Amino acid sequence: MGLLRHGIFSLGWWVSFVTGIGIFTTVYLTPLFLGRVRGFNAQIGIAMLSAGAIQLAAVRVYSVLANRVDLRSLMMFGLACFPMGLWSFTPITHDWGRSELLLPQAFRGFAQQFAVAPVVTLTLGGLPPERLATAKRPPWSGATALIDWLCWPRFDSAACFAALLGSTGNGR
Repeated sequence: MGLLRHGIFSLGWWVSFVTGIGIFTTVYLTPLFLGRVRGFNAQIGIAMLSAGAIQLAAVRVYSVLANRVDLRSLMMFGLACFPMGLWSFTPITHDWGRSELLLPQAFRGFAQQFAVAPVVTLTLGGLPPERLATAKRPPWSGATALIDWLCWPRFDSAACFAALLGSTGNGR
C-alpha cells in the first residue's frame, strides 16, 4: 500500500483500474450477450476475433510510435479513443451479431493498446528503481516489444535475457 502514496503511481493505478472496467465489460459481457441473447456458441470467438486481430496489429503500430512520440501523447490518444470505442457499443440490440460488432470491437481493440501500454510504462517508470527491485515480475518488454529481461524458469532465477544491462551479447 505504500506505493499508492506516490502521486504518479496512484494516478496510474486509478487510470488502469477504470480502463480495466471497460476492458472487462467488452471482453466478458460481449461474449455473454452473444451466448445468452443471440444464442451463439462457437461463433462467439469469430465475433470477438476482430478486436484481437486489430489489437495485435496495434501492438506493432504502438511499438513503432513509442520510439518516436512522447508516451504521454500516445496515452492521451488511447484514453480518448477507448471510451469512444466503448460508446460505440451503446446502440447494441438483440439483433446485433458478428458484422455489427466488427467496427466497435476493432476500434476498441486498437484504442485499448494505446490506453493500457503507456499507462503501465509511465506508472512504473515514475517509481524509484529501489521500489521495483524486489517485485516479482514477468518478462520485461521494452517499447520495441522485444523481451529485455527474463528470469527463467522462476521469477527469482538468474536472467537469461539481460538486454537491459548490456549489448547484443546479453540477450539479443
